[in-house]
Amino acid sequence: MKPSFLDHVRSGKPQLCIILGMVLLFVSQAFCGEWRVIPIRLDFDQRTRSGVITVTNDGEQKISFDISALAWTQDAEGKDQYAATDEVIFFPKLLTIGAHEERVIRVGIKAPAILQEKTYRLFIREQAAPQDAKGSTVAIAIQFAVPIFSAPAKTIAEGKIVDKGIVNGLATILLKNTGNVHFRVTDVALSGKDVSGDELFSKDLPGWYLLPGTSHSYAAPIPKQDCERLRNLDILLTTDKFQLTDRIDVDSAMCTAN
Repeated sequence: MKPSFLDHVRSGKPQLCIILGMVLLFVSQAFCGEWRVIPIRLDFDQRTRSGVITVTNDGEQKISFDISALAWTQDAEGKDQYAATDEVIFFPKLLTIGAHEERVIRVGIKAPAILQEKTYRLFIREQAAPQDAKGSTVAIAIQFAVPIFSAPAKTIAEGKIVDKGIVNGLATILLKNTGNVHFRVTDVALSGKDVSGDELFSKDLPGWYLLPGTSHSYAAPIPKQDCERLRNLDILLTTDKFQLTDRIDVDSAMCTAN
């Protein structure tokens, strides 16, 4: 059984590869300047515990890489945290690819998840090429982090808006992952309407992965002249697995400092 992958994206700026790797993880391959990675995530389950990542060098010079794996968690605010782990097996740990060649990295996990999804990242870091001492070129180390998801036998994908409100004109929404697998927030759409139902305010907030048991807060300032005229603020939160809706009843007192 092959791991499930996503579609693809390309960046023309090598220095942005790590940013794309951490944000645009909705694709099947990532381009990092003159090299690319496919797929950009691995999905394991009770039957599938190994996979292959292909790194291709599209450039004219050989490229060397360091490979490492870390356990991936999130803190109380939904910020990514990493720690050493021996649960991921991969080979090789050092990789050199000639011009217009490709190599594979074999990846596996020692044991599947039982009750809650396990998450890791495999870091593929390009070694900076030696620079001429007389030159002024700054070497940029490009890195791509491949997410690895190990699903439990029974998956529950669900989330809940556990808090919401407007204070001093700032709308906040607190989302919690109440399931046992990750989901990815693709959009948080806010729509504020007046007493007649006319839309006075709208805002779309970007999302990110939210791992099981963790929460993330979204915030959007509302201009005072609009906030004071609002009757309600509708929330439409879209993920790759479900949607959530909610509403904040707005009072003009919420729009000014106490």
